[in-house]
Amino acid sequence: MHTTPKAADIFTREVMARSGQNNTACYQCKRCASGCPVAEDTDMVIPNRLNRMVVLADIKKEQQRQGT
Repeated sequence: MHTTPKAADIFTREVMARSGQNNTACYQCKRCASGCPVAEDTDMVIPNRLNRMVVLADIKKEQQRQGT
């Protein structure tokens, strides 16, 4: 799923408003993933990948990749 820059911006702003976090400030250091108790034992999206998908508004593509 490719999104337009405007759609990606709207989606990212909505996530930031609901979470109270600035998701665009994440530089993918993977600190959140290294401390995530679920990351090792699941095929689910780990926090750093999920954040990147939010910033790129690419949630559907990742869900399809995982078969969910």
